[in-house]
Amino acid sequence: MSDILTNTSGGVCGYFIHQLGSKPLGQKFYGMFHSSLRKLTVKQLTAAFIGYLIAVFLITIGLHNVVNISNWSADFPLLIGNERTGDRPWAGTIYELAIADSASSEDAVAKLLESGSAPNVLGSSLITEYRFKGDEAFSDTRKHSPNLIWKGAKQSSSFDNGVSLSPQGWLETSSSATFINQRLKEASEFTLSLVIATSNKNQSGPARIVSLSQNPYERNLTVGQEKQDLVVRLRTPLSGDNGTSPEVYVSNAFTDGAIHRFVITYADATLRVYTDQIQQLQTFDYTPNWRC
Repeated sequence: MSDILTNTSGGVCGYFIHQLGSKPLGQKFYGMFHSSLRKLTVKQLTAAFIGYLIAVFLITIGLHNVVNISNWSADFPLLIGNERTGDRPWAGTIYELAIADSASSEDAVAKLLESGSAPNVLGSSLITEYRFKGDEAFSDTRKHSPNLIWKGAKQSSSFDNGVSLSPQGWLETSSSATFINQRLKEASEFTLSLVIATSNKNQSGPARIVSLSQNPYERNLTVGQEKQDLVVRLRTPLSGDNGTSPEVYVSNAFTDGAIHRFVITYADATLRVYTDQIQQLQTFDYTPNWRC
């Protein structure tokens, strides 16, 4: 919408300037303008150019501030399979979750998508990793975040690896995921690696798969399912407390119940979502193209 408004306003301004220049009064102003230009000194032109560069720099800084994640809340928990309110359930199986405080390179993402080990690929940037097996509390292998514990009814699983989630049972950290929230807020970038399989191709809400959120309307980050699409909500000053203005859709991510690996990165106002292989990439730029 901002792109449409700026382009339209630029076109309207151009039209009226052109109309003004074609009238006698406009021609008089043009003559005065060109006369003034001939009287400008090199020092004055240099000062004007420097002023222009400063203005562009300040505008650029302002745009950057509305798309970073400096407005994240530190006290939100990490949830797997629902909101805290229990009204946005996701039915499926989760196998792995890894979060890093930097946006991984394309080479690193390719290795993650090839079932690579998150600690080996992400190295020191890896701040949280949960491996899901069994049906007890799940601990962060990096020992930075609280255990994930069952909410609702504990779900049984027949898988050697992976834990089934349903509207009756989901996971939530035993306390706020403060370390994750603060580290990603400070870095204003991240990588999230997720291995899951849906149990229902028609879930909506969107159904919450992974979420750093307080309730259905306040979040830092959510990865969810809206029928066959993957949905990403990311909180920035631009997108709002619910991360919905805009939210990002990846079409046809859940066309079957097979295991899929997703890698999501964010840096420099650009969100990238990879599905299963490096070639399956969707990119979304949160910064509008401001034009005059």
